[in-house]
Amino acid sequence: MQRQTYLYELLVRGAPGGQIAGAHMIHAERVVQGETVIGERFGVAQPLDPAQAAPLLGAEFVGLVNQVAAANTARDKAEADRKAVEADRDRLAGELAAARAEIAALTVPRGRPTALEFLSRFDQEERIALRESAKSDAILEDILDLFRAAQEIDVADQRTREGVGYMVQRGYLTEARAASLLKP
Repeated sequence: MQRQTYLYELLVRGAPGGQIAGAHMIHAERVVQGETVIGERFGVAQPLDPAQAAPLLGAEFVGLVNQVAAANTARDKAEADRKAVEADRDRLAGELAAARAEIAALTVPRGRPTALEFLSRFDQEERIALRESAKSDAILEDILDLFRAAQEIDVADQRTREGVGYMVQRGYLTEARAASLLKP
């Protein structure tokens, strides 16, 4: 008895554009005794081995099969790379969104309020009363003029503190109100 293994079948798949999409082969195994075949069985389809198919198909076809295999490998690598890039993009987009949220949550304290911001700390009734009182109080009028003329009001500056202190001394403001106006 003798076992014989041989290439039984070649399977070639085509792509919609007419190109070869892939190729497989099936081997058969035959048991013979003399000229009589005692049994035969067929294997499962396996990727085409160009070296085994070359004698049947010729070098040109085998070259095409090798090109298809290389193209499939390149396609699979490109797909894996695309998925990795998308994952990186999504991760970075999340990090960017988190950073933007952190930045938006930050309040950068200004060192000095503008004149408008500082004078807006006084409520409307206080501002009207101070302007009315300044008509008969030249020092108060000067203080308010300096506040209005300034680009920024430094609440830690001695002149600002003295001006607000004058308002307390004259009864225009309470000590507590003056302290709240002079907070940074």
